[in-house]
Amino acid sequence: QVLPNPGLRELLRLVERRDAFVEAQIRRHEVRGDPGCPSPPGDTVLGALQGRDPGVRGGPLSPPRLHMALVDLFIGGTETTAAALAWAVAFLLHRPELQERLRVELWRELGPTGTPQAGDTARLPLLHATVTETLRLRPPAPLALPHCACRHTSVGGIPVPAGSILIPNLLAAHQDPDTWHHPEAFLPERFLVPGAPWRALVPFGCGARSCLGEGLARAELFVFLGQILQEFRLEPPAPGVLPCLEVSAGTVLRCPPFRVRMVPCQPP
Repeated sequence: QVLPNPGLRELLRLVERRDAFVEAQIRRHEVRGDPGCPSPPGDTVLGALQGRDPGVRGGPLSPPRLHMALVDLFIGGTETTAAALAWAVAFLLHRPELQERLRVELWRELGPTGTPQAGDTARLPLLHATVTETLRLRPPAPLALPHCACRHTSVGGIPVPAGSILIPNLLAAHQDPDTWHHPEAFLPERFLVPGAPWRALVPFGCGARSCLGEGLARAELFVFLGQILQEFRLEPPAPGVLPCLEVSAGTVLRCPPFRVRMVPCQPP
């Protein structure tokens, strides 16, 4: 009331809606499930978190911890990957010639019936580079998790007292012109040349506390985007009507809403 904050009110409203959905799912499975039996295949994760899986050490999580564990899996496993896939489609609408090159690579390597698998990154280097460049230019979470300095140190010559909270800015790290040639441009080709700055790529953070879902997220993006491009040609809804690529602040970098025509295509 003293300092109105419409954005915060909307965030709290969405959190309440999310929490109600998660609690409803937990109650539904508790009613259906038998605590003395293994969980159904589709509920393996929930069963493990509830302590039903004999192969998992430790007892069940407390209700608040169970709730937040499912929130982490739900948000971290869906929203960020979906956001990255939307960015990839938007970028490819701006580069139709790259789409065609990707389709040629997919058909040349996999034939008319094969589908991309997570382990095909070496066979499909252009697709791998396209996913990588999407994550560089639009990391799903622009800020990594906060870290606390255990002792006095420095970063780039700037003193960091013990107890300081540091939040890595992944988006800014990927826009450094000293590291990246034309950092604002969508250029998957940059990862196909010798000496590409792979070590400077940190869309999931780095070190011991990097994102646990990095491998799964990369695999999902690689497979999903590859299968889309195998089956469809991505076109704007009308000539010249291309997606906006501007970034707005948020915990997840979402692409502004856009429309796309997915036209079934034949082998190139």
